[in-house]
Amino acid sequence: MSESGKPKIEIKLDELREEKLSNAKRPVGALEGAAHPGVVPIYVDSGVIESTWQHVRTNPYTEIGGVLIGKCADDGGPFTHIFDSLEARHTTTTVGSLTFTHETWADISDRMSCLPQDAKIAGWYHSHPGHGIFMSSRDVFIHNNFFRTNWQCALVLDPIKNEEGLFQIVDNQVVRSGFWRAGGRSSAHRTNSTPSIVVDVSLEQDPLVEAGEHFNEALDHVNDAIDKLGEYAKEKAVHFRSPLGRHLDKRA
Repeated sequence: MSESGKPKIEIKLDELREEKLSNAKRPVGALEGAAHPGVVPIYVDSGVIESTWQHVRTNPYTEIGGVLIGKCADDGGPFTHIFDSLEARHTTTTVGSLTFTHETWADISDRMSCLPQDAKIAGWYHSHPGHGIFMSSRDVFIHNNFFRTNWQCALVLDPIKNEEGLFQIVDNQVVRSGFWRAGGRSSAHRTNSTPSIVVDVSLEQDPLVEAGEHFNEALDHVNDAIDKLGEYAKEKAVHFRSPLGRHLDKRA
């Protein structure tokens, strides 16, 4: 339970750092953008990129997402190969937020059991409808708590602006980096083919994003207050009899 009284989600994900890496061969891929120094190279199958774009475009005005499936291997150095994705179900979504619920994680865990044994959660993806490519403070929190290993990544897609970007952890910082598109190169889903740039994520530098986060938090508090007032009103309606009612009884 968190300090706010809300249930705290505790998820234990696979830690490949504690496992022996496979000796799978590094995929052949084309680098998109510039790889940030120190990152574990990420190879994403073109089919995965296409499927994530198809998913976020099913509802282009609401944040939706899922998890990226792959494995970490060693071929002259560690790398991650992402070869599948799972759409996140049972989520709580708005135009500016995406929440993975307990039901979401339970459903993902159940579907993971049907995948090959070496398949791991290698990251996640989500949309930023019209907001551009960045990691909000809430995104950074999710990534640091549930996808914190250096071989995992976050893929952000904007279905309104037709932009995408990938983020990883380097030296305990979430940074944007290029990635390798494996299995052919396709840009049919994008109208903007500008290469990704390397940036450090610092949400404090964007007052508008920070204000939006504060607004969402305030809205959550307002909704909680409305729910409590509704419960209070129902309770009083059962036990309360108005003075007017007593006067009418006397007149009768």
